[in-house]
Amino acid sequence: MGGQEPDTILRFIHEKRPEIEVESLGDVKVIVIAPSFTDRTKQASKMVEPDIALKRYIAFKMPSAGIHLYLETIYDSSTERRELRPTAYSIDYHFEGNYGKMKPLFELLMNEAKKLGADVRVEPKKFYIAFRRGYNFAIVSVYTSKLEVGFPVQPPETDSRMMGISKWGFSRILYGIILKDEKDIDASLLKWLKASYDAS
Repeated sequence: MGGQEPDTILRFIHEKRPEIEVESLGDVKVIVIAPSFTDRTKQASKMVEPDIALKRYIAFKMPSAGIHLYLETIYDSSTERRELRPTAYSIDYHFEGNYGKMKPLFELLMNEAKKLGADVRVEPKKFYIAFRRGYNFAIVSVYTSKLEVGFPVQPPETDSRMMGISKWGFSRILYGIILKDEKDIDASLLKWLKASYDAS
């Protein structure tokens, strides 16, 4: 449908406002409308407040009636029993959907980290993946077009890519770097990774 789709969706949502508002009476509810949802999005929806509803839209184009949109409820926390927060996360959890294109770059970095010693552990957490020895010597936050890698130590050599990351909220992880492709995993970064490993 090309450029028609966004306008059609907006008109549809406007027409459905009474129905949506009825669903929203009482406690606050967030309603997310999209063509599809990843498993990661569904899982996250089960762990947030206030209540949230995920609605998938299906578009039909009929010669006689034009474009028709149908809303299908994929998940509604107000009517389903809320699941317990998972206590363990996997690497794949961080690379669902559009995040998947960054997995090869992560695997390259992970393999370099594992070369540092048999005591390197890779521990996926809710918001990041940790490279750990005695303690975390690097953490990786995954985005759709980049990896943000944080360290507790400064690089042994000057690296113009270094940034302060106190805004991340980690008490020990103070410095970081952004990786977008394989060339970013260079000799300078590997020395930094090793220095952080040695310090841990």
